[in-house]
Amino acid sequence: MNETGFTLTQLYKSAAALSDNQESRLLVIDDDADLRALLLRKFRAEGFHVDEASSVQMATERLYEAAYDLIILDLMMLPESGYVLFDFLKSDPKFKWIPLIVLSGHQDLDEKVKCLELGADDYVTKPFQFRELKARVGRMMTRAREYEHIAFRDALTGVYNRRYFDSYVAVELQKIQRSPAPSTLVLLDIDRFKAVNDTYGHPIGDLVLQGMAHLLKENVRQSDFVARFGGEEFAIMLGGATEEEAKRMMNELLGKVRDHVMAHVGDQQIRITFSAGLAAWEPGVSRSEWISRADQMLYAAKQAGRNQCAGWSERSSGTEPGPGVGLGLGEAGAPHRLPLVLVVDESKMMHAILTAKLAELSLQAVSVTQGEAAIAFVQEHEVDLCILDAAVANLRSLSKKKDIKIFAITDHAQEKERLAAGFAADERMAKPFSLVELEMRLKKLMFVENG
Repeated sequence: MNETGFTLTQLYKSAAALSDNQESRLLVIDDDADLRALLLRKFRAEGFHVDEASSVQMATERLYEAAYDLIILDLMMLPESGYVLFDFLKSDPKFKWIPLIVLSGHQDLDEKVKCLELGADDYVTKPFQFRELKARVGRMMTRAREYEHIAFRDALTGVYNRRYFDSYVAVELQKIQRSPAPSTLVLLDIDRFKAVNDTYGHPIGDLVLQGMAHLLKENVRQSDFVARFGGEEFAIMLGGATEEEAKRMMNELLGKVRDHVMAHVGDQQIRITFSAGLAAWEPGVSRSEWISRADQMLYAAKQAGRNQCAGWSERSSGTEPGPGVGLGLGEAGAPHRLPLVLVVDESKMMHAILTAKLAELSLQAVSVTQGEAAIAFVQEHEVDLCILDAAVANLRSLSKKKDIKIFAITDHAQEKERLAAGFAADERMAKPFSLVELEMRLKKLMFVENG
């Protein structure tokens, strides 16, 4: 592979190119061969990439083979009408946001209303002027792209965001529960990313993130799903792939990432590796458990030395982890416990909020309300992190002996002053705080700071 690094200018030019017609892909679905030929010729002359389908079955095959920016659908087709596609398009998150223009020879108001209520974005009656149809297509694609980037895309990398990922996984799970098929989830984290930011600055770190996202999109299949999970972590859904197949794909990707120069700083070439956790869906596994399994194996890959992939089916223990407990592989292949987090706060609501978030991150959590109880627990257990109200400052002296990280949280003005004055803690936040920011900081503290 050529050792050419990404620059912000190159990436922004690539993003801007999406507005060109040559990068816009249309799917024309109509059983009238003459009309299809006319639309293909006209739109291609305007610079669009256009595919055609003469039936509902052919259309569904096309949709799985390529990514489309807009669909033009004839309503009255044989042997199946265009109505059959409505449920198919709107039930799958890969297709439900693709703008849909219906073509129909009927001008009946009830039919127009029915189509719009079922999910059509526009309704054009035959015969029509091509100039008008082209204008409608252009306007709709522009608005759809703007909305998609605002609502579902990560602003920095251009891949889907965590919000859309959560929706996608839920729908994917429903689909494979109805029609069982292989599907593997991958959580991928850039190794030692904090060191890149600390050494070269956040602008270079942003370039690395953009380059990583670009390589992911370039090296997965059209049918695969890529999202920025948070920070320097990405999620990939490989539909139709077993865990073994997915691991082979991820190892090939890892080789390409190792070889690629992500950015330049003077004469220095910035290269990276990543760690990945994989989990194939199994009957009976919930959405949260599926994500948790991939997350546990990501942690296992980190613990085993980074720069590698770990699959759920390869874990060393044959027993399933219980709630709040997970298994990973240590360097010698022995079972590895999940980090233990002690929550120290007088508020029961804060305990509930924090323990729920820790469970999402596959971290074990124990809650106490008093500093004395916290000290006693730390003396008897191997605690990795304490999330505590800053008033429990005497816990810091004990933590130095036990090598415990401290995440200080407070809602008291006096304690905020203590935080501002440099209260000794590895991380700190003031109430009320953003749960998204809390998750990012916890991941940074537990999974990134140590590489």
